[in-house]
Amino acid sequence: MNDNHRILLGTVTAVIVLTIPLFLLPRDGLLFTAWGFALAGVFAVAGSLYRGANRTHGEYVTTAAFPLAAAGYLSADLLLSVAVILLREQNKYAMPAGWFLFCHALLAGLFVWKLLAMDSGKEKIEEIGVKVEAATSRWRQFRQDASALAVIADAEIRKDVSAVADALRYGDPVSGEHLEEIENAIGEKLRQLADKVKAHRNADVPALCRDLLTDIKIRNEQSKSHK
Repeated sequence: MNDNHRILLGTVTAVIVLTIPLFLLPRDGLLFTAWGFALAGVFAVAGSLYRGANRTHGEYVTTAAFPLAAAGYLSADLLLSVAVILLREQNKYAMPAGWFLFCHALLAGLFVWKLLAMDSGKEKIEEIGVKVEAATSRWRQFRQDASALAVIADAEIRKDVSAVADALRYGDPVSGEHLEEIENAIGEKLRQLADKVKAHRNADVPALCRDLLTDIKIRNEQSKSHK
């Protein structure tokens, strides 16, 4: 049984359980109001669980929060209904049907407001994600290129190339306009390094690697000072 089947089975079970009071208590507007909003809460929880089970990549943060919000709404909804109906059955207090409906509508409104707030938060998270992806893509490419060169480098220069790969790996991956000049220099020297490593022109590699390490250090200092 997969997650979707479990959600469906749980939803059907909850609907059956919530329908039982209709056969045990006086069926009036109060009870039908409680029953209707309880079903809405159950379907909200089921829908949020379904969305979480079928989420796409990158949606974890927002989809994980939806079931919690829906469960909170359902709990508050049931608590209100049970309290009001028990007080009425014990002849202690009979809440007017209009006020009962207003309280349920208020809880539903708060729940919808939470969903809208989370949805707008999702858009903000996705927007930031796109910006971070764009800002880090260049440095990640530098890392990948240097790591690949370290694998194919001849034994006599592998240590030098690996030092460059390590320096890139531990550098701040976030780029920016203030780093464009130094990163252009690093990119050009990495291309020169690739040409020399692939052509086995090993004599010039150690000096070029030292230049790269210096440039990477300067770039990291500029990045740190800009924050």
